[in-house]
Amino acid sequence: MKDFKKGRIKRFVAPKLDFDYHDFEFNGCMWIEIDEDIILGKYGDIVYGLADGCVGYITPLEFQGKHLFPLMLYSNHETDYIEIKLYSRKRRKIIDLGEVEFTANMIDGTPQEPIIL
Repeated sequence: MKDFKKGRIKRFVAPKLDFDYHDFEFNGCMWIEIDEDIILGKYGDIVYGLADGCVGYITPLEFQGKHLFPLMLYSNHETDYIEIKLYSRKRRKIIDLGEVEFTANMIDGTPQEPIIL
């Protein structure tokens, strides 16, 4: 993206998604579907969770014509609140999808009936 007023190129930095699931005691899973209007790049997109750093990320799977994100989330607390974000590679931006309540061993949604964010 070019900033014409200043004549400089603005750089977009992709989110740092380094984490080791071995560092966490609890886990859970969410099957997420995102509105098709938001996803343009499809296979370059990443959904990730944040709670004091990255706690899980995934690229989409195609299932019955839907683009699903089977997101595994991790925490050191039995309950926690986790921000869910989408990194759109094609748009080069981060889109806030909201916050979810994490509980240990949770399974939210299925491939047939995902959580829609």
